[in-house]
Amino acid sequence: MDIDYRHGPLVKLAAVSSHGYVDAVTELPVLPVFVHLPKTGGSTMMSMIHQDAQAQHLHARFYGNPPAYWDLLKHADDPQTQYLAGHVSIEQLQDIAWEDPRARSFVPFTMLRDPRARFISHWHWANNYALEQLTLQQYAKRALPNTMFHMLAPRWLELSYNGVDGINHEPFQPLDSEQLQQLREFLEQRVVIGLTERFDESLVLLQAAGLVHNMSYGHHKVNLDRNYAHNITADEEKLIDSMTLLDQQLYHIAQEIFDERLAQLDPVVLLKSLDHIKQAKQQHPSVTASKCVDDDPAYGRYTCDGNFAATTKKHAKAHHKRLESGVQIDLLNLLIGRFYRYY
Repeated sequence: MDIDYRHGPLVKLAAVSSHGYVDAVTELPVLPVFVHLPKTGGSTMMSMIHQDAQAQHLHARFYGNPPAYWDLLKHADDPQTQYLAGHVSIEQLQDIAWEDPRARSFVPFTMLRDPRARFISHWHWANNYALEQLTLQQYAKRALPNTMFHMLAPRWLELSYNGVDGINHEPFQPLDSEQLQQLREFLEQRVVIGLTERFDESLVLLQAAGLVHNMSYGHHKVNLDRNYAHNITADEEKLIDSMTLLDQQLYHIAQEIFDERLAQLDPVVLLKSLDHIKQAKQQHPSVTASKCVDDDPAYGRYTCDGNFAATTKKHAKAHHKRLESGVQIDLLNLLIGRFYRYY
């Protein structure tokens, strides 16, 4: 018997109380899950989540890589867990909640970014750690297409195959009008959306939903040199579009939903909240230090002076020198990430 994921364990967002979202069926509090899409301001958001959890003497469970199901199940069952956060997909949340009915219902929230800008930013980020500098074409061969779409689309969304492999190409066709409507309804009912380009307004929406409380933040994992984004050729733009077409469809829907939800807020409250965020940011240590803040070990180890990237490359080169041989070259390539899939 097939499972009907349409009526699964992700909470409908219509039910909001002074304590945040509650399950519309059980009327019990639920577990917020931050779906971290790379290069969207996610590390900055996780720093705020970390502070919120610490202030309440609770736990925020962070996943730097896509987590194993048993870790999600264990942490979701722990009453001391206030947040799950990391590279967790909607499909994973649907699966684990169906596997274990005792697990709490989830409220996913996320930050999305213009897909073209996100793709270029992640290419530049990948080059911080690569043994050799990757051209955009080389990066695209290792990158997963349409990362945002595949992490946020529900399992039951019926897609059409386009007849190509899914290794270096997107195996699904662009969404038709019916699929776009299904995706829109799902995001409207089940996911709280923020936009990187409108970060402070996103915080107001998340605070109104009871998902984020601390409004002071500094920027983490910042690509301080942005010149790389201004030298994209016409052929490279076509390549980026081919790798982000579904993401672009998703982002267009997300922008509409975001504007609609923001319009529902009291304009006076919105302005006061934005002013409060501005004042909180002025008190953050990063204002006097730099445009970038070092990661806490709890949710990453990146340092803004580049030491983390330099150390990573140093270790990779050491592995290369010790292991390079005709017999061990396949293992070596695996260890140093030559075939790592960037998402």
